[in-house]
Amino acid sequence: MEVCSSGALGPVRVRLRNARGEVGDATAGHFLVAREAAWQILRDVQPTHATAIVIGGSPDNVEFLGTAFALRRGQFFLTALHCVGSRESIGLLLPAQESRVFPVKVIHRHPSADLAVLDLGRDFEAVTPFWTAVDNLGLGEEFFAFGYPEDALEGRGAPVPRLFVGNFQRFFDHRDSLSGRGYPASEMSIPAPRGLSGGPVFRPGAPVVLTGMVTANFDSTTALEAHEEEDQDGRKRTLQYQRVISYGVALRLASFGDWLDDLIPPRESRS
Repeated sequence: MEVCSSGALGPVRVRLRNARGEVGDATAGHFLVAREAAWQILRDVQPTHATAIVIGGSPDNVEFLGTAFALRRGQFFLTALHCVGSRESIGLLLPAQESRVFPVKVIHRHPSADLAVLDLGRDFEAVTPFWTAVDNLGLGEEFFAFGYPEDALEGRGAPVPRLFVGNFQRFFDHRDSLSGRGYPASEMSIPAPRGLSGGPVFRPGAPVVLTGMVTANFDSTTALEAHEEEDQDGRKRTLQYQRVISYGVALRLASFGDWLDDLIPPRESRS
């Protein structure tokens, strides 16, 4: 990853490396897909033009905190509150704006859910925001999730734009045991690696329609096999082989429509 800065949170130009080792601006749209159909749907709807990387720290010590995405206009971005934490000074790296970082003017924190609205103070016309969020979801329904998780393949921890394809496995009321925050949630069939938090979850057939936002990841273990063995002293022990299964969690945004409407004026209908 290359970072070229010109002072305080911006403008900063960042070049990202994808999983194939190719280097380019985030606007190049280097994201991974699970099937060829995704390329057809996303050919004219680039998730990189609707999303951003949440940035903390300083130009000399950049922190990649998570993903954010624009809702209704290119001024307001949503992210998971835990990506922001108690910070008062953060920025957004906008691939749609030549991968420059712009300071967030106002951070609106939801009082009880893992949700925050980041206000840049002005509209960026190059950003193509998501339009709305819906809650008419079904078990097994397919979704896309997009974000900038860490590049675990090469071990450098730099964010890599990736598109995930999965299905909703269940719907439940999630409560974080550490923060105490709770919200209606969807369990996803994909993992949510570090950096994907705050990423949009949306419908493949309607990319401008949100179904949620990535917030958490859970690991579960399942026993594959077990056998008993005896050492030379006659002591027995049982060996068990387990497999770790990861599930991502998405906050259901439509449940917070009133709160979002107060902060982000709804889009005007076109006649």
